[in-house]
Amino acid sequence: MQDQGEGEPAVELTEPRTAEGVKPKPFMLWIDSVGGFLVVPGERVSVGQADPESRIDVPIVADLSARHLEFLRGSDGWQVVPGGEVSIGDRRLEGPEALVTGDVLSLAGNVRLKFERPHPLSLSARVSIVSRHRTRPWSDGIVLMGETCLLGPRSRDHVQCRGWSSELVLHRKDGELKVRYGEPIEIDGRPCSGVGAVTTRSRIVGPDFSFSLEPVD
Repeated sequence: MQDQGEGEPAVELTEPRTAEGVKPKPFMLWIDSVGGFLVVPGERVSVGQADPESRIDVPIVADLSARHLEFLRGSDGWQVVPGGEVSIGDRRLEGPEALVTGDVLSLAGNVRLKFERPHPLSLSARVSIVSRHRTRPWSDGIVLMGETCLLGPRSRDHVQCRGWSSELVLHRKDGELKVRYGEPIEIDGRPCSGVGAVTTRSRIVGPDFSFSLEPVD
C-alpha cells in the first residue's frame, strides 16, 4: 500500500450497489414514546458531511469529507473503511479495520461514533453519535441493517424499547420488508397475526406499542 499524503483519503470510496444493481434505501423508524432511528439496509453504508447534493447514507452535520468512511458488512462482521481522518483510540486508520462491539471512532470535526453489535446471531449493528453532532434528518440512533432489526426491551435488541413487553422482528429479504411478532398486531389499519409485509410508509400498532416507517429522500 502506498503512503498517503496528509489530508488525502486512505481508501477511495465508491458508490455501492447490490448484486442486482439497486442499492437498498435508508428509512426512518419513528417509535412512539421511544424516538426516531435511521435504518440503513445493505452491505455498505457511507457516512459523510450532510449535503443535499451528496448521496450519503448517514449524513452528519459536521466538518467531514463528502464520503468520510464506509461501514462494510461481511459474513462474520463489520469493517470500517476510512476515506478521511478516522481513528480508534489514539490510532489513526490507514486502511480497512475490523470492528468489535464498543469501538469508538473519532472523525474529523470532533465527531465520535460508537459501534455496537448487540445480538450475537444477527449481523445487524447499531451506531450512536456520542459527540454533540446530529444526522440529517435528525435521529436518535443508526441501525446498520443486515437481514433483521430487533425492536424490544432487551439489551440485545438493535433498538431498545424499554416499555415493550416483548420483541418484534423487522425482517428484510429479496427487497421486501416484513414484521414478525408473537401477538396480533395491525399493519396500516389491517389485522395481522404472525408475519406481515410492510412498506417504508407503513404504520404498525401492537398491544403496547406503535411505530411508523418513513422513507428518506
